[in-house]
Amino acid sequence: MFEEYIAGTLGELERRALVLRAKIPRDLPPYYATLVQACNERLDRLLSVLRDLRDNPEWQDEKLRPERQRRLRRIVTALDELESGGITALCRANDDDHYFNGLLERLRQEIKYPGALPTVSSLSQSYFYVDTDLNLMSVPLAERHFLLHLPDLYHELAHPLLVARDDPVIEPLQDRMLESAAEAMEHFYALAREREGGRAPEQERDRLRTWEFYWGKYWIFEFYCDLFAIYTLGPAFAWSHVHLSVKRGVNPYDYLMEQHPADAARMSVFLIGLREIGYDNEAKKIAEVWQSMIGSSSYKPPSDFRTCYPKDVLEKIAKQGLEGVSAIGCRIAHAECDDEIHTLLNEAWQRFWDNPKEYAAWEDQKTKKLGAAGNN
Repeated sequence: MFEEYIAGTLGELERRALVLRAKIPRDLPPYYATLVQACNERLDRLLSVLRDLRDNPEWQDEKLRPERQRRLRRIVTALDELESGGITALCRANDDDHYFNGLLERLRQEIKYPGALPTVSSLSQSYFYVDTDLNLMSVPLAERHFLLHLPDLYHELAHPLLVARDDPVIEPLQDRMLESAAEAMEHFYALAREREGGRAPEQERDRLRTWEFYWGKYWIFEFYCDLFAIYTLGPAFAWSHVHLSVKRGVNPYDYLMEQHPADAARMSVFLIGLREIGYDNEAKKIAEVWQSMIGSSSYKPPSDFRTCYPKDVLEKIAKQGLEGVSAIGCRIAHAECDDEIHTLLNEAWQRFWDNPKEYAAWEDQKTKKLGAAGNN
């Protein structure tokens, strides 16, 4: 009975994989070629595993039944993710998606982006994010009509660079990130040695180990994505972070967000980075607004916040990040930069602060013009 069930299920999954492949459109613009290839390669791998589970007589051994079931379940999960992610993005590609993919191509040219551009889909269910396995960037459905959060495109563009393999052009950025991670690890190693000598409570030592884990697994990546955005776009990215933090009302000192550093620590890195590339006046204004916004809330930094995010480590990360972004050939933002998208996104924030009530009309005009330019 078990073998008949497994055979039938594997056959169903094989048909599902083939149906999904048949649904991939053949007439999409060139922007989608990378995602089409990634989806087909993943389907090839899943079909290979499916057929091995079905046809390889070694899997008939009853001792291997639990492992066979585990692999089958992993295939189900992988097919579900591929169907709801990359293949749905390809099947539902529309004018909004074409707009964003064209916009990303223009960004690539402006900042001299050295990697393979992600494909963009406007089907996001949770703000901006990138699936680096498929190199698929997702953005909110209505985002093409707005400018103030488009700086987050620059942050997301960094993720594929930081996980790329065997690319000598990109390795200098990755090397700097590893150096920055080592700086953070050394900070926590030193604290751990100090606490051990002083017989600190186990709870305190657990907290240090937790921070060390988050720094190494998540936070260093996010800090580097932030720095990539700061160094290739400038103040607009920091402003967008202020905007997002205030609108969503999260605790800026919450250092248990796991995948992202605390917003206040990120802001510290933004400001250091802006000063590194000559935006001292803008950094001062952003810091004033940020403090004003934070001051109007009830949130206060915990006593050990600077232990988790030491200033000297953040400063070293910012400097190493600039070295890395420069080393891979990206154009570094500067006050005289007149690239079209760079100018527009920074001007948007200036317009917003100069006249918030009139900003929407200006933004509507600019997004329509931006979309029209992308269709030329």
